[in-house]
Amino acid sequence: MTSQDHRAPWNDSVCVGRIYHFGLGCGVSAMADLALFSPMNLYLSSVIFFGYAIWLTVQEVRSSSTRVNPLVTYQLWQALTLGLGPLGISILYGTDDNVAFGDRFLTIAEVAFGHAIMVVGAWGLYAGMSLFRPPAKRHVKTASDPLTLVTVFVIGAAAHLFREQITQFAGSAIAGISYMSVAALCVLAVNPPSAIRRNTAVLGSVLMFGCLAQVLLAARRDSKMEITLAFFPWMLWLLHRKKIIALVFSTFTLASTYLLILAPLVMGVRLAATREEQVISVLESDATQTVGREVQESLSSNVKEYLDTWVEVTVNRLSDPIAAGQVAILAHQDGFQLGQSWGYILTNFIPRIFWRDKPLQDRGRVFTAKMGWAADASTATSSTGETSAGELYWNFGWPGVILGMLCLGVMVSYCWWGAAGTSPEDGALEMTAFISATLSFVMGTGAAAGPLFVGCISMGILFRVLILIRQRSGRSGRSSRVRERRQLALMRVKVM
Repeated sequence: MTSQDHRAPWNDSVCVGRIYHFGLGCGVSAMADLALFSPMNLYLSSVIFFGYAIWLTVQEVRSSSTRVNPLVTYQLWQALTLGLGPLGISILYGTDDNVAFGDRFLTIAEVAFGHAIMVVGAWGLYAGMSLFRPPAKRHVKTASDPLTLVTVFVIGAAAHLFREQITQFAGSAIAGISYMSVAALCVLAVNPPSAIRRNTAVLGSVLMFGCLAQVLLAARRDSKMEITLAFFPWMLWLLHRKKIIALVFSTFTLASTYLLILAPLVMGVRLAATREEQVISVLESDATQTVGREVQESLSSNVKEYLDTWVEVTVNRLSDPIAAGQVAILAHQDGFQLGQSWGYILTNFIPRIFWRDKPLQDRGRVFTAKMGWAADASTATSSTGETSAGELYWNFGWPGVILGMLCLGVMVSYCWWGAAGTSPEDGALEMTAFISATLSFVMGTGAAAGPLFVGCISMGILFRVLILIRQRSGRSGRSSRVRERRQLALMRVKVM
């Protein structure tokens, strides 16, 4: 296999140019949030950011050998949460001061301030990720091995089934191997075995079967996003083969299924679950059939009302600036925390395998209690995302947002994505590191900054260690085979 360095991104004028132009767009968007009157401020800033985010996503897709990477998924997700979501808020609510956040209500101006925080953070995150992404290399692909892909898929599926037990015993970083099943399908999508490489029908059928199996695994829990992302390998295959019409159709089908069926079903099952249920399963819950019938009746009785309701629910859930705006309100009322709340980060660095009774450190539960929705974090039954940029603003204001999100971008690319190397399609472990980083966008922007920081380091170390062990065992195996061949040659010489 031959390889040739393509370009170092930190010296690439194209990369710097993208950062500069995206920075201009984010600056104009944030200024619109802060300077214009409501609801025009949120409306205009959302449109500006959406345009720049989509432009940047297309540029990154074109420059990526795999067509998708963390830069693509993060930008595409933020096009939804900072573009379409807030745009929908500005249209639905107008000048009304009733943008709901739980039992609290924010004005459009307060949501716009949160949007400005998120937009500035989006630029810092992109700049850090882009500057420190693994340098691209041109190389000759070697076809993947079918037996290896099947083995990796089975290991990942088993890890997915027993994720809670693995997390309880060894921590969430080790549970990251549950991405191996998705990674095996992604290797199949971009670098299939030579036997089926040219047989599109067989390859597509195997991929779809694998995605449906992944749906069944994800349905054992109650994550709408996890169930939806089970089809990520299928979308990657269509994108890699430039099947644009099929890609658009698949995207529309998934979005419609999420809006009309999946979101109402999962939220209904969650509401029907008892407090004693540690893991809520959409597949196995007794409430699934009942909720399913209710969803069907609501959909058939009044389609317009049903659609309006769930469009509004989805728009609110996609609007991270609402949470960031609420965080800004608390910061202005009580003062900046100046890092006093970050003690949990040090605790999270200690693996649970070495600290069996480590207390649950969930920043989202702390935020839930801060909102008054629980007596304290230990009794909270839900985890509310304050957003990464929001937590950084709560601690250090605007400097914290810019420098903190820049640092997080560096960590995602250098530590986590960097563990995948330059050719993730050539190895199952490399692809697992690559896919887990690529699909971390929800946690990366919607949750708190601290868990992402810890997760980047933990996952980076985990996958580097696993890849190193595989490489050394491979060299050891090759060395033993060489010694055997040498001994056999010596025996032949003695016989002669």
